Amino acid sequence: MRQDELRLAIICFFVSCFVLAGSSTAYNLKSLRKTFVSLESLAPETGAVIFEMNSGKTIFSSHEHKTFVPASVAKLITSYTALKELGPDYTFKTEIYVDGPVVDGKLDGNLYIKGYGDPFLVDEKTWILAKSISSLGLKRLKGDLVIDGSFFSPLVTKIKIDKNESRPYNAVLSALSVDFNTVTFRIFRSNDSGKRGFVSVIPSSPYVELENSVKVSSKITYPQVAVTKRRKKGGVGEVFKLSGRIPANGKPFEVRSNVSFPLLFSGWSIREKLEAVGVKIDGSVVVGKVPEGAGLFTTHYSPSLREILYGLNRFSNNFMAEMVFRVLGARLYGPPATVQKGRRAIETELKKLGIKSSEYFIVNGSGLSREMLVSPFAIRKVLTAVYTDFSIRPEFLASMATPRTPGTLKCRFSCYGRTLPVFRAKTGSLNGVVTVAGYTCDSRGRVLGIVILCNKVGKPWKVKRLLDKVVCLLQQ
Repeated sequence: MRQDELRLAIICFFVSCFVLAGSSTAYNLKSLRKTFVSLESLAPETGAVIFEMNSGKTIFSSHEHKTFVPASVAKLITSYTALKELGPDYTFKTEIYVDGPVVDGKLDGNLYIKGYGDPFLVDEKTWILAKSISSLGLKRLKGDLVIDGSFFSPLVTKIKIDKNESRPYNAVLSALSVDFNTVTFRIFRSNDSGKRGFVSVIPSSPYVELENSVKVSSKITYPQVAVTKRRKKGGVGEVFKLSGRIPANGKPFEVRSNVSFPLLFSGWSIREKLEAVGVKIDGSVVVGKVPEGAGLFTTHYSPSLREILYGLNRFSNNFMAEMVFRVLGARLYGPPATVQKGRRAIETELKKLGIKSSEYFIVNGSGLSREMLVSPFAIRKVLTAVYTDFSIRPEFLASMATPRTPGTLKCRFSCYGRTLPVFRAKTGSLNGVVTVAGYTCDSRGRVLGIVILCNKVGKPWKVKRLLDKVVCLLQQ
């Protein structure tokens, strides 16, 4: 998102608050308390705090200093720390090295690609990377394409919250990662029942071998497709098997799977792009390290951190949060990037805000953990720190989801008609956990902070309805 778009988003938020001003209606505390009683009957472990941003006055509080599983609300802490320590304009680099001269378009040696944790090296960006290499005159590589992931330790980390280890939300991390280390299968339906659906693979490369047994059925309305994976026998990469049924007619749809060997996956994807832009490669794709004496050929840069956070928070991207978390640690305490350094970076920032260590237990940067614990008070301090720091407030606010727009709040507040609440927030959801934190306005135009962390949730959809109701009550 460009700077002018960021400014417009923030202006719209505060103008909306101003438009609501003029009413003298007090907070409907009776209805609020009644709603929270209903909420706690569905989620017996609930902590919350609602407060005025300017005055600091607490409107409602319940177990504010007790710790709860925050789920993806934890991404707000990661985002705040990244903006404070790296800055909104920070970019993530990917370096390309050669171990010999390029003569008449030929390199009689290896080409090295070293990743530094770019969380947004998506398929389109790899085309740009490949084109930048080709534009410098390289037309033939006699050696191998060597992928260096040594900026992260260990080289590969797999974060798993449940048994569905191939699901993209169970992030697979490496210093060089293409397309969030996931494969997208776009399935096109057919009108002929019993026939197979047509599948395209993104990104396509020799790493991915497809086994498609998805059949078209006239007896179902919604797709029922599963993806399983296994390592290739005697080859490089993985076999992805798609099975199930899809309805006849209708639009194409997508299913995704993460990969088990992200450095090789990324290398083969980039190799395909290099070949497509005219760089012939004689060797293979291997994992290794840039040798001493190798020369820097070119450098690719990611979009700015402000743009990264837009996707990270609005769409609650676990992979991006974990990449930023690790890079934070390496930037502050030196490479290689480790989870321990990431935790230290977050904990140090929370201590600067005067938050006691008893108010949090940091595990990772995404909140994809049942061991991670944060109090509503700790989140309150982060929201307040952002609000009073204009150097990061526009970027932070613009990264948050809003009702009925693309993101995690797109399908929320559906029962409140056309008048949507002024609300910018980060949601969180795990099995048995529903959380939300962000900013809204009351009927007098005052900006409010809201943090609600619900654990031991039995009926998530009912809890979400009640959370939506709380936000709407604050604006009545």
